[in-house]
Amino acid sequence: MLLPANDGPTALVDRLVEAPGHPGDIVAGLFLASVFFNLRVEAARLAAAGCRWVANLPSVEQHDGEFTAQLADVGLDRDREIAALAAFRERGFAIAAVVVDEAGARSAAAIGPNAVIVMPRVGDFAAGFPSLRQRQSAVQSVARALTASGWRGPRLGLGESRDVESRELWPQGLDALLCRPRRW
Repeated sequence: MLLPANDGPTALVDRLVEAPGHPGDIVAGLFLASVFFNLRVEAARLAAAGCRWVANLPSVEQHDGEFTAQLADVGLDRDREIAALAAFRERGFAIAAVVVDEAGARSAAAIGPNAVIVMPRVGDFAAGFPSLRQRQSAVQSVARALTASGWRGPRLGLGESRDVESRELWPQGLDALLCRPRRW
């Protein structure tokens, strides 16, 4: 699901380009470490459709450390995602950088994203949706790194739709929540 096994990012761009509505109001979450993703072509298509935001979602960083290291050995890593985000920024897009820890936050801060999205690792879902404690711990470590780097901007985190109405259910330090997709 989080690896380049098909034309996932390109297929998503196809849907965004074809979809009626307001593509400028969405953030295109793209697997930017994919070796099959032609950034130059897809950035032009997104821009022509009016899409103004891009995020590295899903991110290879969401995997556990050992698997992330194996992906880095073949160039499917955070550096590839950060370089792709920077390339989108150079093309006039606003960027939202997905991070899971302090190291990712430092890398993201270096390119000056418009927003940072703190996501849990895949393993955090082993017993269901990650607890507030787990999510709070990640947000705090990311916040420390962002503050130390001098980056100031909106921080978003993962939540459930029921959390939206009650800010007490949000990890402290977030400006907004991204809710898990659900079937309509």
